[in-house]
Amino acid sequence: MRTLMRKWAYLAFVPFLVSCSVMTTTSEFVSPSETKSESSSAQAAEVSQPVASPEPQELSQPKPAETFGFVAPDAVRGIYVTAHSASGERVNRLLEMMDQTDLNAMVIDIKDDWGNITFKMDDPAWEALSQPYLKDPKALIETLKSHNIYPIARIVAFKDTVYANRHPEYSFLENGHVWKNGRGESFVNPFLPEVWKHNVKIAKKAAEMGFQEIQFDYVRFPEGFENMDATLHYNMGDYKDRQPVKFQLAEQQVQAERDEKAASDQQAHEKSLPQASIYSEQERLVQLRVDAVTDFVAYAKQELQPLGVKVSVDIFGYAA
Repeated sequence: MRTLMRKWAYLAFVPFLVSCSVMTTTSEFVSPSETKSESSSAQAAEVSQPVASPEPQELSQPKPAETFGFVAPDAVRGIYVTAHSASGERVNRLLEMMDQTDLNAMVIDIKDDWGNITFKMDDPAWEALSQPYLKDPKALIETLKSHNIYPIARIVAFKDTVYANRHPEYSFLENGHVWKNGRGESFVNPFLPEVWKHNVKIAKKAAEMGFQEIQFDYVRFPEGFENMDATLHYNMGDYKDRQPVKFQLAEQQVQAERDEKAASDQQAHEKSLPQASIYSEQERLVQLRVDAVTDFVAYAKQELQPLGVKVSVDIFGYAA
């Protein structure tokens, strides 16, 4: 009897496996327990119905960065190369070294530490911001492809002396002049969407040239900013009166705990319920700076997604 039960259980299970592993044009499953006449009727109905031609499906168009034929490596093992080195004699020695090792990527300056765009933009409005350090970016991309080297564009985001001097309203001012650090470098203001758009426009251009990843560097305020923000003049834009995300989440958590305790203890006194933390203005400003750089990265990723490039960010040890 037990053997017979196992046999029937097996016979009932096999068709179930078949129905799960084979894609059919119907969502119904015909079990072996259905009568032969019902099965025959269903077959006859299927034969009598005209077979509709499948609707032609539009092929998804490759994204711009995907049209260059690069294959993403299993893991990026790269070297940083300045724009000067990428277009000079040294690049040949670097290519030879990479061909002989497990190195597989180059991080190349597209916007350098001073804010220079390292190739000539085909836009008169950007001419003063660009330098011909990369003499032939398209040829460079083809060379990297022939050596199976993954190209990553480095864009220094908020340390940008060139743009700060041309647009002081997008920078930090000290005594009416663009602020400089001890090395003579200036920063642009991460609170402002005009600054975001400036960097993302350059990133889009890099993607169109064939770079497969955009690596944003200096995605932060100047080091030591918390000690001088009160003396600098700058525009906080829409962030000025905003409550930081961290504070909003903390308040939501406290309110949820208050509701839970109040529901379980109808006699609970107000003082016994969880209380929201009180933050100082300095703490609020710090968290708003966190929100600004976080929002920039989210914006950049959203804007670059249609181009098919990856987005990465350098993290400064001081910020970490």
